[in-house]
Amino acid sequence: GHFSHSLAAIYRLQHQQLSAAHRAELDSINRHHQHRVQSLLNDFNRAKELLIQKIGELERKHQEAEERYRKRESRPEDLEEIQTLKATVVELQSRVKEMATEMRIYQLELTNREKNYNKLFAANPLVGILDPMAAIKKKVAERHSSA
Repeated sequence: GHFSHSLAAIYRLQHQQLSAAHRAELDSINRHHQHRVQSLLNDFNRAKELLIQKIGELERKHQEAEERYRKRESRPEDLEEIQTLKATVVELQSRVKEMATEMRIYQLELTNREKNYNKLFAANPLVGILDPMAAIKKKVAERHSSA
């Protein structure tokens, strides 16, 4: 009985030692795991901060580039084309004014001709008053009176 009792005690002692060793190993693994997770989290946060800074920097550069583009100097060929187009516009505006003036003159002339036409024909029609045979009749009458 004594032997089995001491065997059980040895077994319990070994079990406790193994459990303690096992717990110590598990604690070590857990600490190492937590350490690793914390390390990865720190790395991730650093990377995220760097990316946020990089995005801000790129947005700022983009805005500066847009501003430079809006305020850029015109290219010489563009300025030349603008001058040519302005000159063409002035020329065409001038031509339109001339044509408008000509149009008014033609309208006045037409109105004048219409008034004269109406004065001669519509307002005082002289239809049938002039005798195309009058000159011939006159000559015949003169011959008769002298004979």
